[in-house]
Amino acid sequence: MVAAIEDLFEGRYDEQIDRLADHAFRGELWELAVQHLTRACSRAIGRATNREAILMFDRGLVSLEHLPDSTQAIRGGNRPPAHSNRGTAK
Repeated sequence: MVAAIEDLFEGRYDEQIDRLADHAFRGELWELAVQHLTRACSRAIGRATNREAILMFDRGLVSLEHLPDSTQAIRGGNRPPAHSNRGTAK
């Protein structure tokens, strides 16, 4: 589903970033989920939709937990700590 949306909206991902993020997360495509959730979170912050931004952020943390440490090292990123007071992303 993610690939179909990406192909259909090539060059216009921002229009569908929430949908891409959701499908990547639900499909357990963790690397794509992190990429799309990061963009979706930034978009939600820009629109001042805080609950949506928190959901995207939490899902991003869940997705990061599924990536091997080597992937994080290659990208130069550090895994942020999970926040137990946030609840589970759904």
